[in-house]
Formats: sequence, C-alpha cells, structure tokens
Amino acid sequence: MSLDEVDDIEDDSDTPTTSAERESGAREMQRALAKLSDDHREIVRLAFYEELPYDEIATLLAIPSNTVKTRVFYAKQQLKRELSRLGVEVAQ
Repeated sequence: MSLDEVDDIEDDSDTPTTSAERESGAREMQRALAKLSDDHREIVRLAFYEELPYDEIATLLAIPSNTVKTRVFYAKQQLKRELSRLGVEVAQ
C-alpha cells in the first residue's frame, strides 16, 4: 500500500465532540428511562437492549403478546415526551 492510499483511508473514529454528544445522549436516555414505570422500563430493556422478540418477552413475563406490544407503545410515547422535555431532539 502506498502512502497516497493510506491517506485515502477514512478515519471513522469518534471526534471529541461526537464522543461528548454520545455520552450526553446516553445520560439523557438514562434520565428518561428512570421516569418510566418498572413494567415499562423492563419492556424497553428486553425489547430494545436485549433485542428479544415480543413472543419471547411475553413468555418470560407470563403476559399476553398484545400486552407486550401495548407496553412497548406506551413506553416509547413516554420516552419521547420525557426526552423532548429534556431538550433532546426526537424523531417523530
């Protein structure tokens, strides 16, 4: 590989600004999650952090699959409202 080819390789590592923004966003998300009820926080953790399918969550929690869907819906709505209140731009 020539020096010119090395110069053409993109550096995809975070800049200090990007890292700071990511950390700030993570802190705001933790604040918003803390505002959820225990049931909604658990659903968010299982669905989005553990990436479990709704049927598996329903089995784990011994609740109907439709209840999982409903809790996910309301948890997302509450998270959007809380993040917006914290000044975080949320996609609609």
